[in-house]
Amino acid sequence: MIRFRPDTGKWEVRWRQAGRHRSRSFTRKADAERLDREVSRLRELGGSLDLNRGKETLAEFVERWWVEYAIPSLSKNTRDSYGRVWEKHLRGRVGGYRLRDVTPAVVDKLKAQLTAESVGAPTVRKALAILSGVFRCAVTWDRIDSNPVREVRLPQARRQRLIKPIPPARVEAMRAWLLRAYCGRRPQLAARQVMRPQARWSIAR
Repeated sequence: MIRFRPDTGKWEVRWRQAGRHRSRSFTRKADAERLDREVSRLRELGGSLDLNRGKETLAEFVERWWVEYAIPSLSKNTRDSYGRVWEKHLRGRVGGYRLRDVTPAVVDKLKAQLTAESVGAPTVRKALAILSGVFRCAVTWDRIDSNPVREVRLPQARRQRLIKPIPPARVEAMRAWLLRAYCGRRPQLAARQVMRPQARWSIAR
């Protein structure tokens, strides 16, 4: 149950666990509602409330994720690539957030920051993919309820214009023709001389 306490100016969540009345106060109503939902969920599942659930920072959880998931499941090259992106683009921006405080809005802000700093779309996509994998494990390991990255649209990869180079033989043929045509002759005369043998050949046939 949630109630606002005018005497403290805070939102209070009250519940009963193991035969005892318990309570916790929050400055933000959203945090109180989150705990109240967790209490209701665990009551339905018959579990006990862990007030430290999701309290660890993202950086702390990544250390666990690295040991328990990345090393056994990913190749060395993939781990090296992930490690570079984490250290360069993620740790300083979101590593200090508690797991339960990383919302879709936080992830969307991260994406906007990377884009504003001219980080390429492929790198932004990789950074968000790494985060998504981390939070997927956090959900599986029951540290949070949902993956916040899933609600954020990934930047679209730009299509690159296909360039079809001219074959070298054709380039040389064009170059030879141009040299013949413009070495002291008028273009009209060169063109007539080029076409004249073909015309005679056609008449002869």
